Amino acid sequence: MKHITSPISFGLLVLGTLFCFAGCPNNSVLKQNSGSDSTEKVSSSVADASAGTSAATPPEKKVVVEASAPPPRPRPVATGGSVEEQFEQAVKLASTQPADAIKLLQEVLSKQPRSHQAWYNIGVLYDRMGNMPSAENGYNKALEIKPNYFPAVINLTRLYRRQKRDGQATLLLQRKASQFPKELRYRNALIHTYIRKGQL
Repeated sequence: MKHITSPISFGLLVLGTLFCFAGCPNNSVLKQNSGSDSTEKVSSSVADASAGTSAATPPEKKVVVEASAPPPRPRPVATGGSVEEQFEQAVKLASTQPADAIKLLQEVLSKQPRSHQAWYNIGVLYDRMGNMPSAENGYNKALEIKPNYFPAVINLTRLYRRQKRDGQATLLLQRKASQFPKELRYRNALIHTYIRKGQL
C-alpha cells in the first residue's frame, strides 16, 4: 500500500505523537502467545495510529504508554507460559481486586522469578493503589530483568514526576536513550520532557 505524506500531514503526525505523550488514554493491552516470545496487539492505540503503523507491519513486543498530567491509570499486560492462567486471572482481577491480583502475580514470580511482565504488573497495581515505594520497586525489578522494557521506563518516569523528582525522570530517560540509541521512543519521551521544562 502506498502512503502519501504531505508536509501538513507530517506536521500533524508529529503533533499527534507529542499529544499522545501528553495525554492520550492508554488503550493498548498486549497478550503473549503461549510458547513464543512474540506478542499480538489486542486493541489499537491512538499513538499507534498517529505513528503511522500499518496492518502489514509485524506486531512488536511493546505497550504504548503515554505521559500525561494527571497520569492515566497504568494497565497490566497479559503474558504466556506455564503460569498463563494465573497471570490472566491476575489481569482480570486487577481493576476490582488489586490485592488478590498482586498475590497471584507473586505466585507467578515464585515459579518464574525472571518474569519482567509480572514485576511490571505488580508495579502497575501498587501504582494504582497509591503505594509508590512498592510501585517503584516493581518497575525497577522489571527493568533489572529487561532493561529495554519501555512501559516500565515510562511508568517509572511518571511516578518520579508525580513525586516531584523530575531530575530523576529526566536522568532515567537520558540513560535509556544513551543505552538504546536505536530505540526512538526514549528520545521522543526525552524531547517531550525538555519541551515541558521549556528547555526546547
